[in-house]
Amino acid sequence: MKDKQDCFLFVYGTLRYEAKGKMSALLSGSASYLGEAHFQGKLYRIDYYPGVVASDHPEDLVVGDVFQLQSPDVTLPELDDYEGIGPAYEEPYEYERCLLPVTLTNGQTMRCWIYLYRYSVEGLERIADGDFLAHKGI
Repeated sequence: MKDKQDCFLFVYGTLRYEAKGKMSALLSGSASYLGEAHFQGKLYRIDYYPGVVASDHPEDLVVGDVFQLQSPDVTLPELDDYEGIGPAYEEPYEYERCLLPVTLTNGQTMRCWIYLYRYSVEGLERIADGDFLAHKGI
């Protein structure tokens, strides 16, 4: 695990800073909010939660938030469990945690952990503007 000063997380759905949920509150209490950012990908509504797949097209942007994790060795396993990743879950997992570049609104690019959706997106509703909270009504 990287030093905790270098451990960043990009979230785009139910864990966002403005989301109103138990896990978003847990994240806010165990990490420092750095601001809004975007990831080059496509956002889909899976159910009451979204999923992101990476994209090669620069116009495909997903809106989210970046957090600096204070105790990544504790927080990341909790988030993996929330996302259904790990030995307690049957493979293939719905999400995969990857370290990928995201861009803050000030233009700074940084590598962050992000949960990418692994299943087929065929037939799923695409959220074209990339902002799940704008469509969820939270």
